[in-house]
Amino acid sequence: MSYTFSFWMVSLGNLVVRLRSSGLVVPGGGEATPEQAGAVVELLGTEGTPLDSVGHSSSGGDWFREELVPGPVAGAIGAALAEHLLDRPIEGLLWAGFPSLGWAAHPELREAVSRLDALDDDFFTGMDDDDAESVHVFVDAVRRTAETGLDLVTVYS
Repeated sequence: MSYTFSFWMVSLGNLVVRLRSSGLVVPGGGEATPEQAGAVVELLGTEGTPLDSVGHSSSGGDWFREELVPGPVAGAIGAALAEHLLDRPIEGLLWAGFPSLGWAAHPELREAVSRLDALDDDFFTGMDDDDAESVHVFVDAVRRTAETGLDLVTVYS
């Protein structure tokens, strides 16, 4: 089995309005049902623009969540942003399983770009090729989305 972590440019405000009007979210939120999670991903497909993705096998899940994201990805874009992209409630919906979603608002992305601009030239030096390629996908998604004024939503499925 394999997993994909995909990046989407979207107006989070528009997405939330659509979620509310569709009845997918209720006051107080709570753990998303599989139906709610699937509907949010489907809605993202109509509201957002896909950017890129990072994949891994089921045996690579620990590497992805416990090494890549909190390690080199956090080193590049910041620990809080890396964590928010991995898993973050949307309108109170919590992601207990797959798919799970994360997101970052445009101001958070602009801050991350400032951080990226200050990275040492040798940041990627010595990094495993797979790690470097994956980190570049995160970095590119953050930069490209920040340029548009939109927000970044991720889907881990």
